[in-house]
Amino acid sequence: MGKAKPEEISTKILQLVERSFRCFIKSVQLENKRGQSWSELGFLAHTTARLAKNFKLKVEIPEMNLNLEIDPNLYQHPQKEILRLSELCFQAAMDLMPEEWVFPLMLARISEKFRGNVKEIFRLYDLSDSLDVKKVETEPIYRNAMARLRLWKSGYSLIQECFVP
Repeated sequence: MGKAKPEEISTKILQLVERSFRCFIKSVQLENKRGQSWSELGFLAHTTARLAKNFKLKVEIPEMNLNLEIDPNLYQHPQKEILRLSELCFQAAMDLMPEEWVFPLMLARISEKFRGNVKEIFRLYDLSDSLDVKKVETEPIYRNAMARLRLWKSGYSLIQECFVP
């Protein structure tokens, strides 16, 4: 029995991703007021965007009919389109579950990738930091995010010192 070729592996990954999208999209369509459904679709989209970038895969999202406003120009850049979908899903999840720290954290990270407004990125990181963190301080995603926030703030302070009169 020989090893699978990279193209075969890519094809299998893409098939699994497409099936996963169909399932999570159906979940959101059936329960669009359930934050957990939006959250799971958001994480799938975020992970898929990373896969697409790291493995140079061309991922296409199945038809959604979720009434989300996605910029038509993003369809020329599948990774950005998927990342924007992730952002919209996390925003919907945050609207439905405002007490969860992970949604503003993910929105801040996505905003960084789109080179968003620095003050908005700080606001989202600070919001994430202010939400019930006692139970998550040991989680790597939280520790990494707070280290990233400190780095952002120190860099921002340095820029202000150097360039703002």
